[in-house]
Amino acid sequence: MVDPASSANAACFNQIDVVASDDVRAKSSLGDDGARVRYGTFWHERLDHACVDKFPVFYGQKLKGKRAALSGQIEVVAPKPLRVGVIYEVTTTSGATGYGSGVFKILPDRTVINVPLPRNDLLEPIDMNGS
Repeated sequence: MVDPASSANAACFNQIDVVASDDVRAKSSLGDDGARVRYGTFWHERLDHACVDKFPVFYGQKLKGKRAALSGQIEVVAPKPLRVGVIYEVTTTSGATGYGSGVFKILPDRTVINVPLPRNDLLEPIDMNGS
């Protein structure tokens, strides 16, 4: 879902990626982009800019948009079963320039929780004057 506090008001998406952290990998299936699977992708689809797929999006749902080719090749990773305890990053693109992301984890009781992203503004500034 789009965060209700977001000022972007995104209503649709035309690309989705779900990638596992660390060295967790899915098993590739026929038609998958093998390089993406080896990288840790559990789901990837790129659609044309018509943006007919609306939020909220549920993992693995059948998308309505037409798949788009990148460099003349259609890249896809069909949704793979997610694993308990693994941290996944999901990213989406809306239109040509909109984007969003989040991180989640599935607990042993099958509850899905959001994992906070690190905040760069929490880092202490570096004192370049040596004081």
